[in-house]
Amino acid sequence: MRSIKKNVYKGFFWSFIESASSQIIGFICTIILARMLFPADFGLIGMTVIITALAQALVDSGFSQALIRKQNCNEIDYNTVFFTNIVIGIFLYLFIFLISPIIASFFHRPELIEIIRVISIVIPVNSFGLIQRTLLTKDLNFKSQSYVTLIGVSIAFTSALLLAYAGYGVWSLVFRGIIQQLVIALLLWKFSTWRPSLIFSFKSVKNLFRFGSKLMIIASISVVFRNILNVLIGKIYNAYTLGLYSNADQMSGLPSGTITTMYNKVAYPVLVTMQNDNNQLKTTLKKINQPLILFSFTLMLFMIAIADSIIPLLLGNKWIMIVPYFKILCIGYMAPILHTYNQIILNVKGRSDYFLYTEILKYILFIPVLLLGIKYGIYGFLIGFSIHYWVGFLVNAIYSKRLINYSIVEQIIDFIKPLLFALIVFIATYYIQKPIENISILLRLIIQIVCGSLTVVLLLRFKIFFSMTDYITTLKNLILKKKVED
Repeated sequence: MRSIKKNVYKGFFWSFIESASSQIIGFICTIILARMLFPADFGLIGMTVIITALAQALVDSGFSQALIRKQNCNEIDYNTVFFTNIVIGIFLYLFIFLISPIIASFFHRPELIEIIRVISIVIPVNSFGLIQRTLLTKDLNFKSQSYVTLIGVSIAFTSALLLAYAGYGVWSLVFRGIIQQLVIALLLWKFSTWRPSLIFSFKSVKNLFRFGSKLMIIASISVVFRNILNVLIGKIYNAYTLGLYSNADQMSGLPSGTITTMYNKVAYPVLVTMQNDNNQLKTTLKKINQPLILFSFTLMLFMIAIADSIIPLLLGNKWIMIVPYFKILCIGYMAPILHTYNQIILNVKGRSDYFLYTEILKYILFIPVLLLGIKYGIYGFLIGFSIHYWVGFLVNAIYSKRLINYSIVEQIIDFIKPLLFALIVFIATYYIQKPIENISILLRLIIQIVCGSLTVVLLLRFKIFFSMTDYITTLKNLILKKKVED
């Protein structure tokens, strides 16, 4: 037996290491490559993202989440899912290989044929490591996963830089993704002791797919939703504009992506153990949510405040048009942390049907965003996209009241203080640049960072809105009340 305290703290620590390190390395790689390549190179890759991401959602088919939620999985389940994933992965790769000329014709970019056929190799490669990663997650072994991801990202980073330096252009981005996923898949086999056997059960597929199918549909719709702007911008405008948007989206989504990935990976398998105790589930969620929302909101607004200084410094003047894209998207990316804990509630309670209903409703509401973009151009797309993220939070929260009595109003009240905290930090950081706008950009950025950091320290030190010491003490006492089997 070991306490949830040990599981949560170790899990969050190693999941944070995995998510943060991979995101930071990826961010650094993107910055360096952006200086060596051109926006149009990133735009070409942006045109292919929806294809590989959608295929990956279909390969997994929700089986990973179904296996994590099922508490009495056996070898039949694991082997059945393993071989199912591989077959689907190979089939999808062959299908994409054949239709690549049609996709290239849609974008009027014939060079996409070869790019799509090569980059899609990641689909069957990923399928070979899905069970290994699922088992490590189920065992809360995030330490091994962090090693795997860190090594894979580092090798891919080095390879991409060497290829870009050698003049391979867009192909350095193509092989970066392939090398990363290949190394990760191989290392997952090394760190996992599980090995497949020739076992297959249609009954197991049916039982797991009953829960997983809804998650597969949700994941597929989510992929289309997240990447539809890539398709529209690439089709309506050009690879240059898409390159600006895709890098702005990657940079603005970095913090929220890291936080929500860490949250979902660690909190879900732990909170599943509380699925029959609504009071404890709600109390634990609220205690975990508060500091994560505070951190997410503060960081996103802080990034908006320093955008005019940091982006030209990092990417160079050829990327200066990315700044307004970045700011607008940052506002939207404050909301995903609010989506995530509501989605976890639905999955923990086993209501993937509710999850599906809310996702379908969100994407119906996305239609006006598309119309807004078509009428008002690229900024119409971006503003509508950010507004939709916040509307999506309200949709995701619909069933939380019914399942654990966590209403939309109560959730809004819970994030008011973190929002006010973040706004104070934003004001202090943004407006300090006005009287110093004529000094060097590097010195201006340093002053902004120092000013913002001091504001955070003072707010926490004098317990304005929050007392982190009280929060930590309360959370520790709460976690110690519950134990989970090793």
